[in-house]
Amino acid sequence: MSQDVGEIQFLVSRIRKDKHISQWDLGKGICSGQQISKIEKGEALPDFFLMELLLQRLGTSTAKFEIALSLEEYEEIEARDDILDDLRTGRLEVAEKKLENFCRDAGEDQPVRKMNRVRLLGLLALEQEEYESAEMYMKEAVELTMGQADQVNLKEGLFAGIELETLILYAQALWKRNKTVQAEKLLQKVLEHVREQSMDSAERAKLQAKIAVVMGNIQRQASEYAACLALCEEALELLRDNDLVQCMPSLFELLLSVYEET
Repeated sequence: MSQDVGEIQFLVSRIRKDKHISQWDLGKGICSGQQISKIEKGEALPDFFLMELLLQRLGTSTAKFEIALSLEEYEEIEARDDILDDLRTGRLEVAEKKLENFCRDAGEDQPVRKMNRVRLLGLLALEQEEYESAEMYMKEAVELTMGQADQVNLKEGLFAGIELETLILYAQALWKRNKTVQAEKLLQKVLEHVREQSMDSAERAKLQAKIAVVMGNIQRQASEYAACLALCEEALELLRDNDLVQCMPSLFELLLSVYEET
């Protein structure tokens, strides 16, 4: 990124101190407290992907700021978004070929960038209904920045929206592998965290909708229609409040299915 180092220093430092967050807590799993200190002193400039997670952990997002990207970062973000678009529209073979190139330079010493790549591999596996691979990739993505997947404690520490979304996708993979109890417990923990924590309102709405789709389908399978409807309607209200209703067609599909069955 080519934005002024002083702006980044001021932004991270001010929000962190306002929220009484230590440098160690902010960077846990993605960079050292020493690196946060260097960023705040203007001695280091984080790349876009690290900055994205840091800002999300602080309860805001890069969307609220004008950020100038290096050519390399711009091309990487474009490549990531192209793959996501291919996955959303069912162009799985195209996405798979692009992913081969995208993952080639993952960088073992860059957990955030590697996490982004492993998540995409997990998303592809979910779309291809290769659920064992999906579980493996999503578990790896979780553990790259959050520690052991079965020991993630959402009551302690800071978590970015993209990390929470990864937990939701991991739960989806678990459910698809008939590990329903484990999936439900994880989704409930994420839901409680999203409801309670201070975060960007649009980010909260999108996360809660994604939780509702996975948990709602589990509840629907168990004929727990009232719980499913309550969860979906809560998520839909948040989407409406943030003008994001069009972003979640899968939520409407679930609601329609439940209405037809009841």
